Amino acid sequence: MAEIKLWLSENYITYHPTLRKPSLLVLERKYKPDPVYFIDELLADYDHTVVRLPPYHCDLNPIELIWSLAKRKVALQNVGAKDIKQLTEEAFSSITTTDWKQCCEHVKKIEREYYERGTTLYEDIDQLVLRVGEDSSSESESESEAEDIDMQVGAATSQDSYEPSIEGIEYLDFDLLE
Repeated sequence: MAEIKLWLSENYITYHPTLRKPSLLVLERKYKPDPVYFIDELLADYDHTVVRLPPYHCDLNPIELIWSLAKRKVALQNVGAKDIKQLTEEAFSSITTTDWKQCCEHVKKIEREYYERGTTLYEDIDQLVLRVGEDSSSESESESEAEDIDMQVGAATSQDSYEPSIEGIEYLDFDLLE
C-alpha cells in the first residue's frame, strides 16, 4: 500500500490519506499510463498496429476455440484406462491448418458483429453485469466509491466518445502456412 501511495505522490495525484488499498488501486489504474512494449514499437516501424485481445474473451481468441476442439477430441477417446497425456498429444496433433482457418474466420465474423453494434456493447456494460446480493434499485458500491474517489481527487474527467474502427487491421495470411 505504501508503494501505491508513493507512486500517487510522485505523480502529483492527490488522495485522501484514509483511503484503503482497493480505492488506491482504482486511482492508480485511472492515472497510470499504459505500458509501452518493444514489440509494439518494432511493428509500428513497419506500419503495423497491434490490436490486443481482451484476456479470457473466448469470442475473440481463436485459441479458445482450438482448446475446445482439443478437449472434445480427448473426451471422445477418454474411455477406460487410456493414457490422458497420449490422448492430449494425439488431439493436438490432429488439429489442422483448416481447423485454425475456420476458428479464425469465426472470430472475424464475431468481430464484425461487435463493430456493427458499435460502442453500445461498452456503454451498456453495467446493464450486463450481474451483481449478486445487491438490490437493483440501489446504487452499487463501486459506483459510489468511484464518485467518492473523483471528489477526493478533484478531477472531473470527461470521456471522449470512442468509435471503434476496423480500418487497417490485418490478419494472418494463411496461405503462408501451407
